[in-house]
Amino acid sequence: MHRESTYLLRHEGREAHVGISGKTVLLDGKQRDVSFEVEGSGRVLLIVDGRPYTVLVEPTRNGRRYVTVDGRRAELEILDERLRLLEKFSSTKADLTGLQEVRAPMPGLVVSIAVEPGDRVEAGDPLAVLEAMKMENELRSPVSGAVRSVHVRPGEAVGKAMLLLQIEPEP
Repeated sequence: MHRESTYLLRHEGREAHVGISGKTVLLDGKQRDVSFEVEGSGRVLLIVDGRPYTVLVEPTRNGRRYVTVDGRRAELEILDERLRLLEKFSSTKADLTGLQEVRAPMPGLVVSIAVEPGDRVEAGDPLAVLEAMKMENELRSPVSGAVRSVHVRPGEAVGKAMLLLQIEPEP
């Protein structure tokens, strides 16, 4: 039995959903014939529906990936199930124009805080690391702006939905 994995890929405002179960790959609900061979140093030979692609994957400083396919380079945000849940519960997303509150997505222990009041952050920049269930979870900024306040310290235990930081979005 194979465990199913799902991912959300984002690029320039567009999203694609990828599901992988064993050798079956679904792209936005459509089954694709996919195989790959890792060539090392971030290079992968990817074969989709019988067509080969040379892919180079490079990390960026904001946790996204630069993906170059046959010479065309794009910056992708790739979220697995855990990251999607963290994103869903770590900030208030309804109104990105007002003060943004970053809250604990689950009870845990604050391992580190990467920012302090007055720091400028870009959307996707790391803010803090929260340890929960023996896993470290990196919380990222939902918006670009300035850190207004930090309400926790490393080593502090937090409950679910506890306010961790506030960010003033840039106009």
